[in-house]
Amino acid sequence: MPEADAPRKVLRVETNALDHRVESYPDLGEQVGALMKGMRALIDGKPIPQETIAMVERIEAVKARFPKPAEPQPED
Repeated sequence: MPEADAPRKVLRVETNALDHRVESYPDLGEQVGALMKGMRALIDGKPIPQETIAMVERIEAVKARFPKPAEPQPED
């Protein structure tokens, strides 16, 4: 058993934001369905359906939770 004063080791596994996003996004079929309903509403001059708005918000939430890492800036 480790002593109480012994430093604790923390294991970190580097993960890729893209992998997390892919796993967290809604099903692609659901995304396309919501998009098509939104497009049909726009074509018909109707308000965007709540289903489409909710899908956009779900995707934006995933992007906010797993932001892309900042790209290195080129040196001058």
